[in-house]
Amino acid sequence: EPVARPTGGGGRTPSTLRRLLGQAERDLEAATRRRDGLIDQIAGAGADHQRLARLGDELAGAEVDVASAEERWLELGAEAEAAGLTL
Repeated sequence: EPVARPTGGGGRTPSTLRRLLGQAERDLEAATRRRDGLIDQIAGAGADHQRLARLGDELAGAEVDVASAEERWLELGAEAEAAGLTL
């Protein structure tokens, strides 16, 4: 009878965890750069209300992306720590 693997990413190899953490870090950096770029664009938009509204919508989405990337990075970090991985 097959052994059930725990859900939620349990049992990953150290190399897989390192790879996933590296990707999560790159994703977080990219999301942060996008958010920061939008903040800069908003600062330079002046009184263009239509542009400000569009950029505000994009910024809201970028904030969600940053939060999601941070959460993923933290989860993988906790998993790596629980596995005794030194990074």
